[in-house]
Amino acid sequence: MTIVSCQKKKEDGGLVSLTFPSSSFSAKSSKVHASAIDFAKVCYFANVTGGSITDRNTNPAQCDVKIGKRSDFKKSGESVELELTRGTGYTLQIFAYQLDSTAQGCPKFDGDSVSKLNLSKLFEVGKATFDMNAAEVAVTIQVDDPGKSVLTQYNMPLACRPANPPGNSPPILTSKDGYRLYRAVAPTDGVITVSSQNGYKLTLGKDGSE
Repeated sequence: MTIVSCQKKKEDGGLVSLTFPSSSFSAKSSKVHASAIDFAKVCYFANVTGGSITDRNTNPAQCDVKIGKRSDFKKSGESVELELTRGTGYTLQIFAYQLDSTAQGCPKFDGDSVSKLNLSKLFEVGKATFDMNAAEVAVTIQVDDPGKSVLTQYNMPLACRPANPPGNSPPILTSKDGYRLYRAVAPTDGVITVSSQNGYKLTLGKDGSE
């Protein structure tokens, strides 16, 4: 399955126009990794970086992906347009966010950031480079299941992982200043080491003392 986008001629640039895959889309199985995405239950967003765009969120250690010009999250089969100036060295990325059900709404950006989302459910599923230097340019993107989320794709630190992954009880520790604390699995000696969103670590003994 591919996405084809066209840049329509304007005085100083054009539009990136694309339609996301339908809900019936299914990525080809890979011999390298197991399937990680149920494409019947996803929202997508498109992101263009490079060229004349000033990129933001360029440090994966901040639990984010690099954002240039982006669309909002859209459901399967919906279309978006992104306006660009003429230039070279653009990269068009397609991201998919796994929903719990088809009835669930799409997530929202926090400004231009995805750091407040559950990043274990966000996947880069397609990417292509192109130049905007002609009256019309066609860009073909192959959409695939990468088998791993942006946490692994962008080598993000452990602190970026969700506080309450599926199957775990909610975290039992909070802090006055609002930092989230992530509880690790208790080892056999009863000592629990916890890492927080801002990188600090807290170790508790069997009696709960620091």
